[in-house]
Amino acid sequence: MRLSTRLAVCVRESKAATEVQMVPKPGRSVLVSCSRYPFRHYHFIDTEMTWPEAQQYCRQHYSDLATFESMEEVQQHLPDVTYSWAWIGLADDTSSWKGVMGKEPNSWRWSATGEHSQSGFQSWSSAEPDYYERFETCVLMDLNGGWQDKACTLLYGFVCFTESSQSQVTYTYISTQKTWSDGQAYCRQHHTDLAVIESSSQNTDVYNSITPRASAWIGLYRVPWTWSDQSLSTFRSWDTISPNYPDVQHCVATDGQVWDDDYCDTGFGPLCQTTKAFAEEDFVGMALSPTETTEVHLLLMDLTVMCLQNLLASPAPDCHLSLTPVSTSNCTCSSS
Repeated sequence: MRLSTRLAVCVRESKAATEVQMVPKPGRSVLVSCSRYPFRHYHFIDTEMTWPEAQQYCRQHYSDLATFESMEEVQQHLPDVTYSWAWIGLADDTSSWKGVMGKEPNSWRWSATGEHSQSGFQSWSSAEPDYYERFETCVLMDLNGGWQDKACTLLYGFVCFTESSQSQVTYTYISTQKTWSDGQAYCRQHHTDLAVIESSSQNTDVYNSITPRASAWIGLYRVPWTWSDQSLSTFRSWDTISPNYPDVQHCVATDGQVWDDDYCDTGFGPLCQTTKAFAEEDFVGMALSPTETTEVHLLLMDLTVMCLQNLLASPAPDCHLSLTPVSTSNCTCSSS
């Protein structure tokens, strides 16, 4: 008996790669879900304004300041206009992390949970944190029990915590010098994680565990530079030496190719975006046999989007399908 499989194909107007995840259901039928990426149109506004003004303008008249997820979006979808520098949606708002335990994407988080502080407790030393020279995104406890942000690749001892089944917490100082990430790995292997500090008493307990007195990593870290539209895109197109003044320049502009950090009150025209999220009507369905070699050409908005070749070559209905960009013609399906 031939197994009939239902396939849904999600097509992105920007011609970027698309993923389709096929999940087997009881009775050997297949439920298909398609990764949904917003489609973006970009608009340059030839009026100088500060970054906060640009954000407000784009949100009022379009969707938001521009976000990019690939070099393809940068190269193919920017408006064909001339400008020297333009604001985009990337920034590192100091009100979310400088001397505070905020709740924003670029705020401080604890390694053990990946979440922001529950209590808001903080013990920053004077003038800390300062994100000096763009590398300081991990935190240590200094000789006086205060906190300082440091480059995560520096070598220090570290403090682990162990949580018992009765929710009792003990702290252990490891004098072996390691990077923050290596200290984290050690603590997770031998204890629970790097130290979490949510109160003054816990801060004192960690401080007292460090003997002899030394600076030591704790579990606090953050991910700088976040998008105005809250996108999780990790794509970056920094100029060679950028960001070069991130301790004072917290907003990002582009010349159409590379990005640079700048003072947020500088006057640039903004790159705004309008977005569209895909709905059910953006999906194309077809019935295919997993034992057949099938080549399907889809045409959407006068663009030959992609070719499905040797579709469902595997006899197993459970597969992960990757659709390549239109620049190539191959599409393969392999067992998950």
